[in-house]
Amino acid sequence: MESFPRKLVVQSLFVHIGSVIWGSFVCSARLSAIAAEMGQLQNEIEERRRVLNLFFRSVRTLDPTWKEARIRAARERIEDLEGRQQALRAEQQALIVQAVTHGHRGD
Repeated sequence: MESFPRKLVVQSLFVHIGSVIWGSFVCSARLSAIAAEMGQLQNEIEERRRVLNLFFRSVRTLDPTWKEARIRAARERIEDLEGRQQALRAEQQALIVQAVTHGHRGD
């Protein structure tokens, strides 16, 4: 009878270790995905800003209504991209805090 509780404890320990390892893997994978997406977002933001600057510097022969619509669309897209970037930063920080807290507790 004595070996049964030990066996149960050992199995429970392996399950816990497995969940910690899996959780670390998932956290690490998500952090990598966030970093990659943030890089892509930064590139797109820079490209949109270049386009915006071109519209600002464009010659007066462009239709003012069309030009203003393009400027407005570029600004809105930049704001959307920056909003997504901000959300990713918040998620990244939360994952880092979670990982540090998780590791600190000895889980």
